[in-house]
Amino acid sequence: YKEYVMEVTAYDLSYASCGKYPDHPEYAVTASGKKIGTDIFEEEGIIAAPKNFPFGTKIEIEDWGTGTVWDRGGAIKYYEKTGMYRLDIFIADSQKVKEWGKRVLKVKVFDEGEKPNE
Repeated sequence: YKEYVMEVTAYDLSYASCGKYPDHPEYAVTASGKKIGTDIFEEEGIIAAPKNFPFGTKIEIEDWGTGTVWDRGGAIKYYEKTGMYRLDIFIADSQKVKEWGKRVLKVKVFDEGEKPNE
């Protein structure tokens, strides 16, 4: 695996996070095409990451756990100013998203075939 220090934010399915209401045909559908709550679930660890981390990449995040990259986002990129990537983790509870805020954490990115320590 490769270790990084990254900014980690959180999102939910609210309009504020995703820009879609429940009646929108793409509501809860990630950039990978997988639907949250049908194909993938919060308990499995859903991560939005920059494009250089392919869908299916396993990432272990300090103070959170291990998840898989299934999503993208406009603010999910490398920031020259901070010298860090930003990840966004899915948390279903809006209050918990607010409590998470933005954290700078150690992250392990696993190559295909490698397994995170469970």
